[in-house]
Amino acid sequence: MKGWNEAERARGQNTPAVQTGSQPAQQRVCTPYQLQCEADDVYGCYSDGSEWLYVTSCPYGCQNGQCMTLKESNELRLCDKIQSTSPTVRTLAASLVAPTSGPWNDAQLISLFTWMKSNIYYVAHPTSDNTAEETISMRQGDCEDQAVLIVSMVRSVGGSAKLIGDPSCNHAFAIVYLGSRNQYQQVANSLAFQYGSSRLVHAWHDLTTDEYWLVVDPAGGAYVGDILTSCEFTKPIVLDC
Repeated sequence: MKGWNEAERARGQNTPAVQTGSQPAQQRVCTPYQLQCEADDVYGCYSDGSEWLYVTSCPYGCQNGQCMTLKESNELRLCDKIQSTSPTVRTLAASLVAPTSGPWNDAQLISLFTWMKSNIYYVAHPTSDNTAEETISMRQGDCEDQAVLIVSMVRSVGGSAKLIGDPSCNHAFAIVYLGSRNQYQQVANSLAFQYGSSRLVHAWHDLTTDEYWLVVDPAGGAYVGDILTSCEFTKPIVLDC
């Protein structure tokens, strides 16, 4: 753990020299070298178990005595907010895609996206992360809330979607599974017909599987496949949930 050796050395330098003669044994208050979190800081138990020492601060939060990565922090906050099996979410999504019934397709995705753009008001930095049901009820949410909702709705009607974040613009959105490059091109052509040939259609290419996922950004994009203009989209963080 970064800072642990430094904390040990600093503590040793500040410890008075041992005097000759009988000395009372120090009471152990923790297990030597044990790590724990206090808010967003990591503390470590000194080698003799006598006290806790500050080790480091965690910019993305602390869990089980370890600093979390940005990805881990976002997964902890957002994954359980997805509610694809919620009756409220499923009923709404099903009603929106009903005019284009059949296997999951891009027309259904457009219906979900269009409803969100017309009915979910963007509110910057709300006080808490909302579930999909809460965002539907309040009719508002930030980029994370809206990403959680679109992922929930897509999954509820048979699509596959994930949460994704772009640190370059501090923005969250969704990606929806397309499949091969040919499938991506077919959807891109369909969206160009829907929105106009000049529209750029952004997708994430998973190099490990050679599969494509369509960007769906209801909070920042003007259409399906669009993304917030300030996002570089070079090192996105895909959440495993």
